[in-house]
Amino acid sequence: MGRNTVRIQFEGSDGERYTIKLEGNISKDKVSRIIDMYDLLAKRNESSDLLQDDTTYSQLRRFVAEEFTFKKFTSDQLQEAFENRYHHPMKLAAVSTYLSRMNNVGEVSRVKRGRKWIYRLPTPSEVESQGSDLQRRIQFSKIIDR
Repeated sequence: MGRNTVRIQFEGSDGERYTIKLEGNISKDKVSRIIDMYDLLAKRNESSDLLQDDTTYSQLRRFVAEEFTFKKFTSDQLQEAFENRYHHPMKLAAVSTYLSRMNNVGEVSRVKRGRKWIYRLPTPSEVESQGSDLQRRIQFSKIIDR
């Protein structure tokens, strides 16, 4: 290939964006090495994810998976249910931000109804159809959370 610029951008679950910019003589091999590096980091951190998953975001993810498995919900409904269970106030803006991030990595799906977003967990077939790209985004967001 000739002289090019390639930008690879990842978004963490907390909304941070990470950009890797390659300039010059870029080959498929070089881009492949970056993806391999990402894969190594993801595998290396899988076991530590299980031990250190105690952030508000991870609590909210677990809560959604437990309480809203077969239900559609809004951010207000999630906020109310979460506060009732944990007896800890949470701003609606924070809940909306977390849900937006979950949507970005495919952990929830949403549709707009009037002025509100209606969320739901994706079905297993939807997760399968999104394939490894979804898994990479989820794994990368877990790495970024550290």
